[in-house]
Amino acid sequence: MRRQRYSANTADSDSDPEPRKRGGLVGKGEKTGTASDKQTDTLLKQAVADIWVYVLSHPRKIFLLALAGVLVLWIVFGNYGVVARLRMEAENRMLKAHQEREEMKIIENTGKIRSAHDPETIERIAREKYNFSRDNETLFIIEDE
Repeated sequence: MRRQRYSANTADSDSDPEPRKRGGLVGKGEKTGTASDKQTDTLLKQAVADIWVYVLSHPRKIFLLALAGVLVLWIVFGNYGVVARLRMEAENRMLKAHQEREEMKIIENTGKIRSAHDPETIERIAREKYNFSRDNETLFIIEDE
C-alpha cells in the first residue's frame, strides 16, 4: 500500500520526481534520493567504517594522540596556560603604569607638604584658593561664564 503526499493539487503528487524538495509527507518505501545521494551516502558510510577499523586496530596510537591533544589544549587554555599568562602580563603592565602615576602624585604631594611650612607659600595659597587679600589691597574677582 502506497501513501500519498498531501498537497493542494493531487495530480502533482504522482508526477513529482523529488518529493522532499517540494515538502510534504513521504511514505515508507518511496524513493526520495537520487543516485548521487545514494553514492555519497555509501561513500560516507564506508569512510566511517574505515576510520572505525583503523581506530580499533591502533588503540594505543589513538589513545596517545588523544592524550597529546588534551595536553596541548590544557597548555594553551588551562588555568596557568598561555592565554592566562598573556592576560596576566597585560594586567601586570596596567598595574605598573597605575603604580607609577600614583608614585608621581605622592612625590607631588610631598613637595606641597614641605613647602606648606614656608610663610610665603601659605600666603600664596590663601590668596589663590580662599580669595584673601593683604592690608590696603582691593580684590577684584572675575568669574568666567
